[in-house]
Amino acid sequence: KACKPKTWSVQSKQITYDAEKKRVYHKSATLRMGRLPILWLPYFSHPDFTVDYQKGFLFPQLNITKNFGATIGLPYYYPFDAYTDLKVTPFITSQKKVALSVVAQKLMRNGYSKIDTALFPHKNGEGHFFWTNRYDCFENTRVEVDVKRVSSEDYMNEFWWMHGKGLFRYEPLASQI
Repeated sequence: KACKPKTWSVQSKQITYDAEKKRVYHKSATLRMGRLPILWLPYFSHPDFTVDYQKGFLFPQLNITKNFGATIGLPYYYPFDAYTDLKVTPFITSQKKVALSVVAQKLMRNGYSKIDTALFPHKNGEGHFFWTNRYDCFENTRVEVDVKRVSSEDYMNEFWWMHGKGLFRYEPLASQI
């Protein structure tokens, strides 16, 4: 049988493994999609396959928008335990504007809770606060609470790029039972 071709790979001039720290270190690493080189990094490290989670910087978030130009976010991930984590992402744009995004999550036995908030100081404190809470009470009963607060009707159309999920639509507060 023929093998499936690789969709992506990392090729490095030197690879070192630290068994005590459970980390793999690469020097002169190139990320490839198929045969096409996408990104070269002089130095790159990652946990080995036995590590479930660890604190540290995640891959940068890169965006280009008409309102902000080029935007880069550098997320930092901090797990408190196996069920609770925090991701803090400062953003800076090519127009010298800044933003801060904070996402906290907790996984519970029968549900989860998530707070997602962001602030844009240069836009008169524009921002958002989203709180999602889901809990399965009984076999066929679930309680869901979604609170979404944005600073203006145009906020989600202007700042959709922070979420990496495409355009959001502003929806006024509505109760559902």
